[in-house]
Amino acid sequence: MNEELNKAFEQISDDHLSEAANYRKPRFLWLRAIAAVLALVIAWTGIWAALKSPMPSVDPTRPTITGGPKPEYPTNIGAIQSPAALQLANLIAAPQYPTMVQCPVYTPGTDYETYDKALIQWYDGKHAQYDQPLDYADSLDSFWAKSIPEFLSGEGNRAYSPVNVYLALAMLAETTDGNSRQQILDLLGVDSIEALRTQAGHIWNAHYSNDGKTTSLLANSIWLDEEFSFKDEAVQNLVSNYFASVFSGDLGTEDMNQQLRSWINSQTGGLLEAQTEELELSPESVFALVSTIYFAADWEGGFDKDKTADGIFHCKDGDLTTAFMHDTITFGTYYWGEDFGAVQLALSSGSMWLILPDEDKTVEDVLNSGEYLEMTRNLARWENRKSIKINLSLPKFDVSSQADLIEGMKNLGLSDVFDPNRSDFSPMTDARELYVGKIDHAVRVAVDEEGVIAAAYTVMDILYSGVPIPPNNEIDFILDRPFLFVVSSHDSLPLFAGVVEQP
Repeated sequence: MNEELNKAFEQISDDHLSEAANYRKPRFLWLRAIAAVLALVIAWTGIWAALKSPMPSVDPTRPTITGGPKPEYPTNIGAIQSPAALQLANLIAAPQYPTMVQCPVYTPGTDYETYDKALIQWYDGKHAQYDQPLDYADSLDSFWAKSIPEFLSGEGNRAYSPVNVYLALAMLAETTDGNSRQQILDLLGVDSIEALRTQAGHIWNAHYSNDGKTTSLLANSIWLDEEFSFKDEAVQNLVSNYFASVFSGDLGTEDMNQQLRSWINSQTGGLLEAQTEELELSPESVFALVSTIYFAADWEGGFDKDKTADGIFHCKDGDLTTAFMHDTITFGTYYWGEDFGAVQLALSSGSMWLILPDEDKTVEDVLNSGEYLEMTRNLARWENRKSIKINLSLPKFDVSSQADLIEGMKNLGLSDVFDPNRSDFSPMTDARELYVGKIDHAVRVAVDEEGVIAAAYTVMDILYSGVPIPPNNEIDFILDRPFLFVVSSHDSLPLFAGVVEQP
């Protein structure tokens, strides 16, 4: 290991390492110290191989929704592999996720005092992590309000993950500068990249859960083409602020595409395998940013399977017979707005809102008014509510969607990153004429008597529109295809110019 790397490791005291090993709350302070070393390790100085052995990590628990396998609902997926546990040939570095206190499970014969202490420890640990500033996401209200209707418009079942797309955009901002970055910051409602990093940290802490009761996993990765050079600081920021795994190889090849699919499937419990079958990066890819989210939680109370019965669902194109779950909420709360009624169902973490347009309204009317978002984001101030007995009938469903978000992003104000003549990716690489060629977003959400299980991924493929700039100041310049020549005078005037197509 080279001298520079040895010095970097010496800068981290034994106290820092001990604190990092025992600190379960995923704050970014100690991670930045480790990430600083990690950034040096992944620098392009010939020492990448040192990181090919997996880092220690805690495997996420299996989804909490149980009840046996059902072909139509993904309720028995199995354990999700953490990035560090994957044996992928081109995985250069993987984050070490924080360990969460596991929710205790009472079994007959367990000492009640011991169980109560474990329960209190789990509760305190969970809420310590979720203790983020109350207003940390207020600036994102505009992004939610604009992006949700944009990406849910159309026909048929649709799904969208705002948090997943937010994190992908935040990573994209780290790799850009100038107007390219500013357009992303404006869309996300922050005034600086530092504020975005802070906000992303809050969002990560507020949504990561691996406590044996609720599974909510956020994962990010960077895919670097081996023919290009990349700047250490940008990679370090992605690793330290976004828990990003790092891959390097010949992007666009089938081997790398298969590793990409494997990584996404491992982070989403295989929930999106159908969507990843055709997923691939372009041979012109310079680098790619990938973000995933996986969520599984039980209902607080749940539905009685014996009450599930077939019923009629009125589609736009006709009636459909499907399975409905039924429950009676004796002391429920009904909410309403100008064009909808709503019920909130509690989950083991968070809740699920069921929003029904009034009979003379459509889903598009509700989306466009935006009132539903005001209710779900500011429930404490929502006055249109009434305590009432609610007889709930909810169809079991499993919806999925997949789309390229580029046109929608353009409608939301992004433009420069899609234009190789205007984009600025200078924080990431000295290569020019780069542009975002694809934003592939796939989502799946399934609901049954046990709870909710969902996953999403966003893949941003950054391409090169010109002749690649080789790394290490070395080039193979082989004129084995038609080429242009110019003969210039002493004062640089073109005396002759021509094209050789057949020498």
